[in-house]
Amino acid sequence: MRKVERLVNLIALLLDTGRPLTLDQVAELVPGYEASGESLRRMFERDKEELRGLGVPVERAPIDAWGTEEGYFIDRGAYGMPEVDLAPDERAALALAARAWSGAGLDPAAVSGLAKLDLDPDPGAGPEPVRADLHGGSPLLVALLEAVTARKRIAFSYRPPGRPAAERMLEPYALVHRRGTWYVVGHDVDRDAQRSFRLSRIQSDVRRLRPGARGPDYEIPAGFDPGGIQPTAGESGGAPIALVRAGQPAARLAEVHGAEPVEPVGADGRVTLKLPVGDGDGFVAWAVGNTVEVIEPPELRAEARRRLTELLAMVAP
Repeated sequence: MRKVERLVNLIALLLDTGRPLTLDQVAELVPGYEASGESLRRMFERDKEELRGLGVPVERAPIDAWGTEEGYFIDRGAYGMPEVDLAPDERAALALAARAWSGAGLDPAAVSGLAKLDLDPDPGAGPEPVRADLHGGSPLLVALLEAVTARKRIAFSYRPPGRPAAERMLEPYALVHRRGTWYVVGHDVDRDAQRSFRLSRIQSDVRRLRPGARGPDYEIPAGFDPGGIQPTAGESGGAPIALVRAGQPAARLAEVHGAEPVEPVGADGRVTLKLPVGDGDGFVAWAVGNTVEVIEPPELRAEARRRLTELLAMVAP
């Protein structure tokens, strides 16, 4: 837990600095760097490489005109998101989703230290604070992050959809966030294949298989790209197929991800498609958020109807 806090504090410092900071300055300002000399340098180098492995662009630059000493900083342009420019209808849809899923019932005092985003569809109504809840305080998420950064083989009990829980052994490569859901991705030791596991389906604590061992237990394969990971389809031989009717923008996006049109564009401008469903919850969230009608399978149609009914009840006068 202390290491995770140290890394978060290091990111905050290197993002906020107006000039490169020396290692001694970093050690003075970031709690957790109690070492000195060569031990301090090795500790910082390990942290820096772990952050770079997680996609944080820690850069090095001279701190004077002669280049006699170098300091460290995070390139804001490479780390930050571009400005989000939303149309009025997009702002309204995002505001509705945010109120329904993350802002309901929050005490205003509880969000004073959290990031705020103006998502109100009425520019004259003023900004409304919205919490982006990524469950960063979850002990399970912390344990998995530590296993990923240290490359430690782990075990846990996992319950796939429609099947009883079973023990899994994993070499975790990355944590991936998709459509509001966390997954841990890595090499499933028993199946000798890459798999993704939804954190909400993990039924036990995460245990290291070699808790006293020094150094990493495995190496991440060259070319592994966490950005291209999709959830494992159904944890079995194939994903169920859904039949939907979608507007043309949502249909085009679905086709990019493997959907196939089965009928031409209708008089109402909507397209009928079939597509594989790897993650039922994520699929229903996509359908509800994009006004996509789920036709089949019946259980996903019923779930989409249930969520829409709850949303309507929340916004009804």
